[in-house]
Amino acid sequence: MRAAFDKSGMTQEQIGLKMGFTKDGARSAVSRLLNADSYDQRLSTLVAFANAVGKPLKDLAQLPQRCKKIEELENIFGGW
Repeated sequence: MRAAFDKSGMTQEQIGLKMGFTKDGARSAVSRLLNADSYDQRLSTLVAFANAVGKPLKDLAQLPQRCKKIEELENIFGGW
């Protein structure tokens, strides 16, 4: 996730806004996501982050254990 953030060239606030967060909460939401040790990511949040940085979800490193079968999810939901 950190590599995707770094390569995006965007600020945490810009990514958060693209993810649908308000201006007041955008930076802190992305900060929590990037510091995943203290934050339990939901699949919808991971999808929003992947879309915001222009990366396929399956390419993001350090996916939580419950998202190991990401390709199966993509097949179910028709890809993201």
